[in-house]
Amino acid sequence: MRELPACPVPLIMVDPADVVQSIGVEEVTSLAAGLVVARGHNPPGQEAATVGVLADACRLRGLDPIIDEVLPGRPNLRAVLDGGQGPGLLLLGHSDVVPPGDDWTMDPYGGLVRDNRLHGRGAADMKGGLAACVVALGALDRAGIELSGPVELAVTVDEEDHALGIRRYLDSGDRGDFLGCVVAEPTDLQPIIAARGDAYLKITIIGRAAHAGNPDDGLNAVYGAIRVVEELRAWHAELAAAAHPLVGPATVSVGRIDGGIGPSIVPGSAR
Repeated sequence: MRELPACPVPLIMVDPADVVQSIGVEEVTSLAAGLVVARGHNPPGQEAATVGVLADACRLRGLDPIIDEVLPGRPNLRAVLDGGQGPGLLLLGHSDVVPPGDDWTMDPYGGLVRDNRLHGRGAADMKGGLAACVVALGALDRAGIELSGPVELAVTVDEEDHALGIRRYLDSGDRGDFLGCVVAEPTDLQPIIAARGDAYLKITIIGRAAHAGNPDDGLNAVYGAIRVVEELRAWHAELAAAAHPLVGPATVSVGRIDGGIGPSIVPGSAR
């Protein structure tokens, strides 16, 4: 990782309040509502309409969006506000939302504003954040501010599932050098300077099937899985003793276990 300078050159050369004051709440709300209406279920991966709304919003503000098809109908979007030759600032977000589920009392894709709140699937995670990023870029451009480096917005697909979009972005060589990154996820309007990542792992235990009347003829994969689970639980306890000062300790959790096909057969595999 590149070592940052102790006192980096400020990216914005004027009082940020001057830019903030040029932004109306209605501008952010209107764009966020349009993004909610555009849906973007994942799974199965339907981000194209959302990215289309974002691309139009960028063009309306004089930005030239770059569309990169990660998979058919699943495009990443980049928009860059040019600056000087110094390192820039990355604004990062994702265009997909989880399916709405049940028990909604209103249309999850209606984009309804009621009592000064935007309602709908993805309003917080993270259509509101995406709208704020685009509007902020537009405000910076309108203000004619001299930037020491570029400001880039990167909107990726598939954050809710396999992270295909961010993998594609990281694999591409067309990226600048950044002093920092603002991830526009909802945090109750509080800046969060550190967060834990996560990884989803599938562990397969291979045994040997046999008739349950003679279980010693086989190797019971479920028994092996139990040993793995116990090791993971012990690892979780060990990690608790090595807490990070900002985000606490790493954690381990077993969320599902499957194995065997019936009571008369020694399980030959488990996961």
